[in-house]
Amino acid sequence: MDLSGKVAVVTGGGRGIGRACARKLAEQGAEVAIIYRKKPESAAAARAEIEALGRRCATYMCDVSDAALVAQTFAAIVESFGRIDILVNAAGLASWGNFIADTSLEELDKVLKADIYGPFHCIKQVLPVMRAQRSGHIVNISSSITAAYPPTGGPYAVAKAGLEALTRVVAAEETGKGIHANCLAPGLVDTDMGRKLMHVEDLKPLYAQMPFGRVCQPEDVANAMLFLVSEEGSYIQGQVIYITGGKTLSL
Repeated sequence: MDLSGKVAVVTGGGRGIGRACARKLAEQGAEVAIIYRKKPESAAAARAEIEALGRRCATYMCDVSDAALVAQTFAAIVESFGRIDILVNAAGLASWGNFIADTSLEELDKVLKADIYGPFHCIKQVLPVMRAQRSGHIVNISSSITAAYPPTGGPYAVAKAGLEALTRVVAAEETGKGIHANCLAPGLVDTDMGRKLMHVEDLKPLYAQMPFGRVCQPEDVANAMLFLVSEEGSYIQGQVIYITGGKTLSL
């Protein structure tokens, strides 16, 4: 698989799934623009990993829920890199622990801004670029919460369901323009967010409960992303692909 000459933008690219995706794309030859909201040291470390592979990388601090700031950031990326071939929307927030009756409007608003408005703003910025190129790939990171809709995960479930709907609408609208849009929906992933959701510092004690004896790793998601943006995955469009080791089969 050769992504030489391609430019990828990864939101949330400084940590977790986003960082794994950024690194995987660089390993296959892509230049990478990393967008992060906070923790510049993590973004800098991700950039160093990519540059160590001999690939060009730049980092941009941006709150993707801010439409004006997203527009400025993507304009800067296009000016610097000249094109955008791949967008991975990995930035997001989770929310867990309250029934809908106890969920504040502020909590719902916070999650929707990160998980729906953020990808929407980024997609709006890349579509004109990809349309002009007559090619492009958009991969949104959803969650397996949309396979079950469990109690106390309301804002997160609503946001991710909306993200999947957004993905499918974009796919339907842009197929004739050479643009692909798909979703990856992992379950529990061994990341900072995953550990925070489970209220633990180490997920390894949970491995025995999981399919194949381990929790999903960021690289598992990144590998699926790489297939979607490759020529090998070029006939996949508007899909939500669950990455759960088969846990959703029993739902």
